[in-house]
Amino acid sequence: MASQTDICNRALSMIGANTIATIDEESTEAIKCRIVYDQIRDETLRCYPWNFAIKRASLSRLSSAPVFGYTYEFQLPNDCLRVLDLSDTDVEFKIEGRKLLCDSASVSIRYIKREPITGIYDALFVGAFAARLASELAYAISKSKTLANMAMEVFKDRLAEAKAIDSQEGTPIPFEVSEWEESRIG
Repeated sequence: MASQTDICNRALSMIGANTIATIDEESTEAIKCRIVYDQIRDETLRCYPWNFAIKRASLSRLSSAPVFGYTYEFQLPNDCLRVLDLSDTDVEFKIEGRKLLCDSASVSIRYIKREPITGIYDALFVGAFAARLASELAYAISKSKTLANMAMEVFKDRLAEAKAIDSQEGTPIPFEVSEWEESRIG
């Protein structure tokens, strides 16, 4: 299980920078890691519905209502990075700011949560996250755009692998063929 410092050291190693003893130290590398760590973590979490970062919640309806378009508005949880879906899949909704707007009087969502506890991260996510962090740190530490671009390519490869493996956990979603596709197949 990787710690925040382990993830930073993996990223720093990828770009040939000095590693750190702790993210709280006052070295240039640790300071640069602290500056970008949370933002890059949230970006990497938000880009895919990682199994370890999914949460469900019933939302609290607000006393205010949207000016037009929808009947109700709900406050999103503080740790919500991205709403994936509603428990009632027939309800249309829109996210505006930190609110969910819809015409249903009650709403339960499935969402990607901000997850600061590194101990629950999937190992392949850690690799992708470290590569993304490396791409951000590369120019800040080495002033090399080439190194930053190389780290971004590593991130893309690791992200694709991590997503492919993560998506294999759980019951497969059945493939549904539309009437139009059936008519084309014959």
